Amino acid sequence: MLWCQAFEGLVTTSPSNREEEDIVHDLCSVIDGLDSLEEIERALIDVAGWLTRGGTAWLGGGSPDGGPTEVGRAEAPSGVPDLWEFPLRFVEDQHLFVAPRAECSPSSYRRLRTLVVVADAAASRLRWDQASRPPWHDGEFGRPGEGCLQHDLGTGLECDELGSIAIPVVQDATFIKAVLPFATRQAKRHREPLCLIYMTIDRLPGIREMLGDRAVEQAVARVGEKVVSILRASDVVARLEDNRFLAILPRACLANGLAVADKICRSVQRAPELFPELGGLTVSAGVAEYPSSADSVPRLIEEADAALDQAQARGRNRAVAATGAAFTPALVG
Repeated sequence: MLWCQAFEGLVTTSPSNREEEDIVHDLCSVIDGLDSLEEIERALIDVAGWLTRGGTAWLGGGSPDGGPTEVGRAEAPSGVPDLWEFPLRFVEDQHLFVAPRAECSPSSYRRLRTLVVVADAAASRLRWDQASRPPWHDGEFGRPGEGCLQHDLGTGLECDELGSIAIPVVQDATFIKAVLPFATRQAKRHREPLCLIYMTIDRLPGIREMLGDRAVEQAVARVGEKVVSILRASDVVARLEDNRFLAILPRACLANGLAVADKICRSVQRAPELFPELGGLTVSAGVAEYPSSADSVPRLIEEADAALDQAQARGRNRAVAATGAAFTPALVG
């Protein structure tokens, strides 16, 4: 579907706060499926104008100098910057600048920020070799319409082809900070589960001490590639400042999240080529589900983090759920 058709079909004038959030959710899905950088850029301009109630938006360099000479904006309300600036990772040295109108709210700023990071992820996927991604890459766990997988996963998640359908990019902490609150709000609104997986490479400080920072960087990068090769296209994984990984799995219940985390642990252990210097690596993971494990973002993160601590305390190389249930250590078969 062309962007202009989708945009005209979704947006309304003067939506309520709740209606606006639902529309933004739908727009995120549309932007995620766009197939050209030009359409993604056009989408950001259009959405920025709509969210700011007719404000002015443009793409430019690292300063707003390249924008319109006469913006004509009124003073922004309290809590909203006079000029919004969003760096775009998919266009080198380019930013999205937005001059909002007076009636624009802080929630519109947060929603536009979310759309920007979704656009970044969509553009990153466009750079991936499309020939390597089958037409069913956007499929979800289970059958269409199911909120989560059956607890007995059978062989569905063991299929090697899953490696070709994941997002080929590890995002950064900025992405997670923007997307996680939005994702949990949508899960709540649609009464769907959402899983969070915290992961860390076992004994990473020892690798740093023995082989240095460069070795750590290589280990984290290679494990990150392995992780994204296992996840669905609708999942998101980010590398945090402390070299841990955090993955968001929409529409996945706790059993699903734990199965995916266990698959990641086993896949890393069975791939000595990830770090031949030490004969391979292992990963520990903690899993929490919204809303069964926690009903807020901070608490959800705490639960997943605590489960990761439990995984390491129980011997590493395993996945543990926030409830205390765990898979046995990964074994080479």
